[in-house]
Amino acid sequence: MDLRERLAGTILLQVESRGEAWYVYPKTLERHYLGRPEDAFALMTELGLGITSTNLAHIPIATESLEPPLNEDSSYRELTMVTDEGSFVVHLITLRRDRFDMMTDTAEPEDCDKDCDALSLSEYVSRHDAFAAIHGSYFCPPDYEACSNVINTFLPPVYKTAEEQMIQEDSLNYFQRPFIVQSDDESLFYFHRAPDFGKSVLEFEETYHQTMQAGIGNWPSLVEEGESVVHSEPSESSFLVNGTRGGIGWNDEVIYLAVAKNATVPNLAAIFVAIGADYALNLDGGGSAALYYDGAYQVGPGRDLPNAILFKKR
Repeated sequence: MDLRERLAGTILLQVESRGEAWYVYPKTLERHYLGRPEDAFALMTELGLGITSTNLAHIPIATESLEPPLNEDSSYRELTMVTDEGSFVVHLITLRRDRFDMMTDTAEPEDCDKDCDALSLSEYVSRHDAFAAIHGSYFCPPDYEACSNVINTFLPPVYKTAEEQMIQEDSLNYFQRPFIVQSDDESLFYFHRAPDFGKSVLEFEETYHQTMQAGIGNWPSLVEEGESVVHSEPSESSFLVNGTRGGIGWNDEVIYLAVAKNATVPNLAAIFVAIGADYALNLDGGGSAALYYDGAYQVGPGRDLPNAILFKKR
């Protein structure tokens, strides 16, 4: 009897004979012979337990940790993220904040207002010996007819880490969109609007007693203090079209680089909330989307880019 109680609800294979199968019914502990497939199906239908869709919905979906595995500095995975706005395929890089330095760069050495240079994401990676990278801000690509006279130009301020120089520094006065910064002591700053940063790098460094290391702006803001804010941000019709979306976010421990497939910008905000980001900024996407990790593209390469975000191991 003890053996049957331990085996209740299981199917047993009589391997030393001809592989016959037996089902131990939990209520009576009797064995039921599973003969032909149709007989086995009929038995399971008669004795099996069912569940309604309503009750099934109460069973929580298991979620895996989105931080790098223990004893590892980083991870990359392609996964399906379940959010309040649906399920989305996401390419996700996670980087421990205390193990990586953020860098930002532009292809042009100076401000540029037309026919600007651009590089592939892998070229930015090679330039800085980076470990991970993602495409940067919105820009005017050469394959857009409306951009024929302003190819590869962009509006947001972007800091060139290696040269310690802000490109589009004048836009700090009027760029009424988010701006993110990392300082040399590993602090990350999320400015809801670029003018909150200050009128210059010098003003920021004097105000916060930090040395600037990286910085880039774009729009809209996705997540602030762990909550989606995208619906309170200025919107554009293109934000509501399903497409390839990219963004950067972080919490106290981890930086997230994400590219989501068949998603809107509000969907991307929901993804970053589900990931566990305290702050997240939308980046470019579509044909510009590119994600690089540990020597290889995971998304892209996409178009050449006038700016990019990179991470180098400390």
